[in-house]
Amino acid sequence: MSRRSACAGDDGFTLLELMVGLSLLTLVVFGFNNLVGAQESLVRDLESWCKGAPTLYVVPPVDTHERVAGMPAALVEEVTTPPAPPAAPGYTNRLTLISLARVLDPERATAVVSVEEIDP
Repeated sequence: MSRRSACAGDDGFTLLELMVGLSLLTLVVFGFNNLVGAQESLVRDLESWCKGAPTLYVVPPVDTHERVAGMPAALVEEVTTPPAPPAAPGYTNRLTLISLARVLDPERATAVVSVEEIDP
């Protein structure tokens, strides 16, 4: 009996082991493919949300009852109606934007402003 025939099982992998390894490798590759696709979709959504720097307008509530109830103003990119003139003729405010934080999900923006009264 030769030495080669005695060690024939130790030379490499069996066909079954190779097929199991190839199946596991295929599952890992498909898993990474799905992960990359989901990441690309998220980046595409993030880029479309952050693209450009729109001019945001602070629009107070139109309805008098909403104003009395304390409804917050809305941030819009386009003003459909011109803003109302100041309430008192000799009364003017200067708003300075200190910081603006935009959140992707849900879409909202939070602004910190400084209000300064200016005498005409």
